[in-house]
Amino acid sequence: MVWQTPKTNWNDKDAVRPSDMNRIEGNILELKKAATIDIADAAGNFTTTNVEDALQELAGNVKNGKTNIANAITAMGQTATGNDTFDTLAAKIRDISKDATAGTGDVLSGKTFYQGGAKKTGTMPNNGVKTITPGPTDQALSGYYAPGSKVAAVTFDPSKVLAGTTIAGTAGTMPNRGAVVITPGASNKTIAAGYHNGQGYVKGDSNLVAMNIKKGVSIFDVNGNYVTPVIKSIQYGSATTPSQTGENTVTIDINAVDTSKSIVIIELKYARTGTSIRLSDISFISSTQFMIKIDAGYSSNPPFVWKVIEFNPDVVKSIQRGITRVSASEPTANVTISSVDRTKSIPITLNFVAVDQFDDAHYMKGGCYLTSNTNLRIEGNTVFSFDVLWNVIEFY
Repeated sequence: MVWQTPKTNWNDKDAVRPSDMNRIEGNILELKKAATIDIADAAGNFTTTNVEDALQELAGNVKNGKTNIANAITAMGQTATGNDTFDTLAAKIRDISKDATAGTGDVLSGKTFYQGGAKKTGTMPNNGVKTITPGPTDQALSGYYAPGSKVAAVTFDPSKVLAGTTIAGTAGTMPNRGAVVITPGASNKTIAAGYHNGQGYVKGDSNLVAMNIKKGVSIFDVNGNYVTPVIKSIQYGSATTPSQTGENTVTIDINAVDTSKSIVIIELKYARTGTSIRLSDISFISSTQFMIKIDAGYSSNPPFVWKVIEFNPDVVKSIQRGITRVSASEPTANVTISSVDRTKSIPITLNFVAVDQFDDAHYMKGGCYLTSNTNLRIEGNTVFSFDVLWNVIEFY
């Protein structure tokens, strides 16, 4: 049976014949076949024009859609097939984010993501571009730092950091000197570069006091006030010569002196009437004795006083001494001596001649002076001849 064109112009005068009923019944049977039913498909959703083909096309599209969804679910790490029901696929879609391990603190603030089957918003702070300056303590960091962020470089001179100490990966090279003890000297002493632990020191000396330093000299800011004494010691006494005519010798005991830095001075107390006395020699016998020789014209024992002056060896450089005779005919004499500095030397005569003749008393003593660094000039008189005892004292 095939579809017959229906009669569509019926009116109330038409009679229904058996053929009409057969056509109607036959068409009703045809309508039960989907392939023979046309579809309008005004939206153009199908490529076919009958219900049967449209249903087949729809079923194929559904199957393909489910397969695509299943493939997408599988690509997200879940298992699914195109044969799964829509409810199963929907459940598997919801399970896609349940195995995600990110938390809100792992996602940048303001950014959304899916996790645990729900859409969530990140809370990680966005620090942007930052430069971090290192310090003496740890600095806790959190959040997101944009490209271009950095830790500032630590630059320094390793020689100014103690050896064994490392800063920002650079080892110090400054040597550890520990406790250094410095003994002052006559010249500057270099202090070695490096670390000194504060226990070192410059040695002091209790003898560094003003009284131990020469006046006019400053040592380590201590101004000296010591003045070297010119005279180390003075001894004195008196004696008389034996009462006899001719050469009289007297030996005097003294405390020990440095004879190279000492002189003896004799002074006659007085001469008796008619006396003729000449001092002919004064000399050290030893460090504890000196000898005096006096020539008496006749029996006499003239009294005299003596002084032994010992000079400080730091003051007196040398003492030269000798005996030179002058006469009435040659009242002057030139004596060659070892070279001295005339500006620091003093010549001294120690002799005397005492004559009391015809109630005319004479007391004579030769004079002397330096004419050069090596010549001592001695002057007497044109009346008497006598020996001149002289000393040349040179100071530093």
